[in-house]
Amino acid sequence: MIKFLKKYELESYFFLKENLNYKEMKNYYIKNDFFVLPATNEPASFSVIEAISYGCPPICSTKCGTKSYISNEENGLIFKDNSFDDLKEKIYLLANNKKLLEMKNNCLSFSKIYLSSDLFYKKINSIIDEKN
Repeated sequence: MIKFLKKYELESYFFLKENLNYKEMKNYYIKNDFFVLPATNEPASFSVIEAISYGCPPICSTKCGTKSYISNEENGLIFKDNSFDDLKEKIYLLANNKKLLEMKNNCLSFSKIYLSSDLFYKKINSIIDEKN
């Protein structure tokens, strides 16, 4: 990713952060236009769900376990796992997307409907009730 940003002189538009403290993440999601998770075989990245809940459209791979929270080109993008070219295409698409504001709003709407703490509580209780 760093090589790509340097090669295309995009360093002033994008920045890469690794292993941030979870307390810092809220500020990054709010301040930025979108979130990229380039990991491969990510079983269940909570960061995709966090990004959506803060209105920050995520980009993740087809092997990301939480890709099911993304409606492609509605509230984020999904790239072909291990495909640098597809990831690059998705970044360009989102960076130049006139629908970015709409996608951000779609993230917030999705979050209110599907990611609320009330819904989580109800689902956990229903699982517990099934086990009893």
